[in-house]
Amino acid sequence: MSDTAKETSSNYHAPIVEAVISFDCELPPGHTLNELKTEVPEYLQSAYPLKQNTKAYQHSIKPGKENIELNISPQNEGFRFLQEDKKQLTQFKTDGFSFNRLAPYTSLDEYLEEITKLWLIYLEVAKPVTLKRISMRYINRINIPRVENTIDLADYVTITPATYPGGDLQFAGIFQSIQFICPHSQAKAQLTLATEDLTPTHI
Repeated sequence: MSDTAKETSSNYHAPIVEAVISFDCELPPGHTLNELKTEVPEYLQSAYPLKQNTKAYQHSIKPGKENIELNISPQNEGFRFLQEDKKQLTQFKTDGFSFNRLAPYTSLDEYLEEITKLWLIYLEVAKPVTLKRISMRYINRINIPRVENTIDLADYVTITPATYPGGDLQFAGIFQSIQFICPHSQAKAQLTLATEDLTPTHI
């Protein structure tokens, strides 16, 4: 790598607002992680002192003769542990483990040791019987300026939707999803390009 390329690489920071690595697991029958309500491992207490419950809601609908009975029952999915600044957190749930890092984010290499440490704690606490999938997700936010109320997406992203000439149509937004697969490892990737609300100056 040339000196110029090294300098460019070291100065460049992807516009990542959140990075997530998830381990989807299956726990032993009946295991609920309820012991974490009172028995939090020492490392989690010191490194991630903020604890929150994560809940799911189960809905059931039962038709009756005169009306419909709707039942909503909350279920404890697990716990979320956050650092004081809430920039980094880990989730211990009945369906798996995840590590979340919000901006500023540097590179996965800098967090692998921490992810490994937390994953080993999860193994000890949850005792999963199956690891079904490991996935990574990066959320990038790119602020594209509007010049004279026009936007050229091709200046910022290499995959852009088709445009249609003619007519009195104005750009309103994008939601585009593309899937990829590696033929050697069978690993899969999904790229989603979407717009948030337009502002007077940016998209």
